[in-house]
Order: sequence, then structure tokens, then C-alpha cells
Amino acid sequence: MEKVVKSPLRIRRGEKHGNRGKHGKHGKHGKHGKHGKHECSDKRFRNHTLKLLDEKPIAALIYDFPHRTYEASAMTSFSDETTLIIADNTYDMVKVSTKTPFSTYATGDFVVTWKDRSSNYSNFEGLTRNKTSGNFIAVKEAVIANDNETLVAEMMDFTVRGREIVPGEVCFSEWTFFHESKGFEGVEVLHGRNGESYLLGLCEGNYCEAGTRGEEAGNGVIVVMQRGVDTEGNCRFETVGLVKVPPAAHFRDYAAMTVRNERDIAIASQVDSAVFIGKIQPGPGHGDPLFVIKTVGVYHFPRDTNCEIEYCNIEGLMFSGPHRILAISDLSRAERGQSYKCRAKDQSIHMFQFP
Repeated sequence: MEKVVKSPLRIRRGEKHGNRGKHGKHGKHGKHGKHGKHECSDKRFRNHTLKLLDEKPIAALIYDFPHRTYEASAMTSFSDETTLIIADNTYDMVKVSTKTPFSTYATGDFVVTWKDRSSNYSNFEGLTRNKTSGNFIAVKEAVIANDNETLVAEMMDFTVRGREIVPGEVCFSEWTFFHESKGFEGVEVLHGRNGESYLLGLCEGNYCEAGTRGEEAGNGVIVVMQRGVDTEGNCRFETVGLVKVPPAAHFRDYAAMTVRNERDIAIASQVDSAVFIGKIQPGPGHGDPLFVIKTVGVYHFPRDTNCEIEYCNIEGLMFSGPHRILAISDLSRAERGQSYKCRAKDQSIHMFQFP
């Protein structure tokens, strides 16, 4: 993974699209356009495409799974060989093994419930764990602030006790958004040069905006925040800096982020079905940026036999050692113009190996 590579599968600019719901507009191939066969036949193709090792629908992992649909939206490490998965259509979370092949009805895989909220729509889009405190943080991408005017992210601390969620402190971001479905799509807790703890939030749109400007590829933004209090003494994550995602991540959207050992970073695009791999480290120590990212490479999720995108709904990532990466997929939506081909991979967990 150390070698910087350039992909033969070009991410095209200025494509015309049909309707794509919360992510803008997409054409007849879902939200992803079409790559010609000659691109997949390129002799360099295998050097830039992830290798599928195993995958399984999330509902197939757990006996008597309680949900007809599970719109998986983020994941993070629960222990050395397990992960915790959240969805945006329920407060129920899923704890599953990361060992492959994925097992059906494994005894250690189960649903973790949030009492009295399981049937509620959570709007969760980010999940991380503060390894210092042991607490998890689930993030709602954009909610209406107390002033009833601005949109902010909502951060909810919690711990897991057995098969139940134990809620903790609720905080809101100082950072505001332009659209209710264009907020944070991934979060991570990292430490700065002097050991300070920061929460990093990946914006879904380029420039952290919605609309046409939000689709200007290659302008990804990560907001750096620290826990503090507002003027009324309420918990608030205050904005302390911004990190620019390297332009090598020439993506039209940013759907997931994960960091391994506070060093290796992966950022996925749902629209372009690709993942950026880089190295993140604290900045030089004199002002912005608090963190800097260096490019390692850009890799594509596997295409079908016609070189068309089939992993249409990647929403969460997690490294599984130095050579593998886990991903989860959200629900595919025909009403948003997605191809029927997207349905085969949705609501699932996937394990890939880097070429």
C-alpha cells in the first residue's frame, strides 16, 4: 500500500445524470455512470482494483434479524476481531465478527438495542470509538439546532453493556451545514502533536457544501473539532481547523472514513465507487493545518463483467490489518435512479484485499 498509483479507471467530470435523491442526480446506470470495457481491460487494471475476499448480507449474519431493511451507514472496531455497525433507519446496532468467511448465525454476532428507540429513524451517518475513554460516538449528519434555523451535527456518546446501548452525553457541532442530507459522513478520534484529542468529521460534499459546488470533484474537507461548551454551558464540539483531502481523491462525494493506528486513512466515495488510501499525521505544530494527509493511492471497488459499478452504496469502512479493508453497503434505491444491479450488493458487509 505504500506505492502511489494512478488509476486507469478515470473518474469522469461533467457527466449528465438522472435523479439520485440525497446525492444529487444520476443516470441509467444508477448514480455511477459507466466505464467502457477497454478501461477494465487495461493491463494496469488489477493494480488499482480491490479484490473481493468475502461478503454477506448483514441480515444473514444474525438469527431472527429484526429488520426488513438495514440501511448500514458506518462501522468501527469493537474489539480485535469484531466490529460494530450502525444504520440510519434504526437505533439498533449490529456487533459481528470480522473473521472471514463470514458466518451465518454465529453465536457471537447479535443486535445491540437502544432501549425504547429501536423502531425510530436514527439518521446516524458516522461512528467512532474514543480509545482513551472507551466510549463510542455516533453522529447524526445534520439536525436542526436549538435556534430552529441552522443545521448542525449531533454527537451521541454511548457504551455497550451486554446487548444494550447505555447512552451518554449529547453534543452538537459548532460547524453548520447547508443541507440536511449533506453533513458529516464519517468521524474519527485522533490525537494531535501535543496529545490533545480531536474529533475529525468528513464532509459528504466537496467544499463541505451541497448542490453543484458540492459535486466539484477533488475538493474534500475534514472538519477538526474539540469538545467544549457553548455560552450556556452545554456540550459543543468547537471547530478548531480544517484538513483538505488530497486532490488525488478526485471524488464527487465522500461517504466514509476510517483511520488505523492513527496513521493509515481510507476515504470512500459512493458515487465513484472508489477508496482513497493515505497517511495522516499531526501538522508541523505552528497553526493550521492540525493534520496533514499524504497520498498512497486510489483503488476501485470491483466492477461487473461489463465494467460497470456494482458496489453502489458503500457507506462504511474499517481496516482489517495492513492489507485488507472491510466495507458495508447501504440500501439501494430505485426511486433515486439506481440500477437494479445495485441491489445485489446492498445492506451487506464486504471484505476486500488491496492489490
